[in-house]
Amino acid sequence: MPKEPTQIFFDCDGCRKRVTPRVIRRWAGICRKCESESWTLCANYSETSYGCSIFGLLAWFLFDRGWSNSTTHTTQVASQGITPEIAQKLTGEPSLVRFQVTQFLHQKELQELHTKGAQNCQVCNSLFVPVAEKSWTAQGFCSNACAAQDGFEVVAADSSEETPETENQPSFTTTVECPNGHKFEVMVSFSGMLRPCAECGAKTRVP
Repeated sequence: MPKEPTQIFFDCDGCRKRVTPRVIRRWAGICRKCESESWTLCANYSETSYGCSIFGLLAWFLFDRGWSNSTTHTTQVASQGITPEIAQKLTGEPSLVRFQVTQFLHQKELQELHTKGAQNCQVCNSLFVPVAEKSWTAQGFCSNACAAQDGFEVVAADSSEETPETENQPSFTTTVECPNGHKFEVMVSFSGMLRPCAECGAKTRVP
């Protein structure tokens, strides 16, 4: 199940006034400052990582007490063009706001991926967008690792046939760093979307 956001608010597309779900519910989805009926839904996802210093370990051994350093990373997901009807549906029941927003953003992400031609990997069932330059994606695999697990032979390009222009061609993957500091490769076709960290599963926005 997708992770729920830690903070939710709405920005008016007309005057940029920022309000909480409670205010949206009271205003029936219509901005009382400029009477705009269009909003941008913003959801913040925060994760805190902890690390202990050598002094903290020493204090633990000597005094049976220690301390740790904590770092909080926040990722924001935004969805524009929220109508009063959608806003009221998302905020209508106070106890279900986080759940409703989580499901709404998840469905939006799936729709965007399917619009780009996404399909499920035959091995790990992850959604991915096939790329012509990656032969395994045409066979239904999200990565060469999944392709190898299924026995598909990944043929490397012959470097002797490369031309000088190859060095100037854009990369179809990019390296991102999750809130917990893990780096992993994702396809650039996921730009602007959240992808799970390959190591810890933390939702990470692809630039």
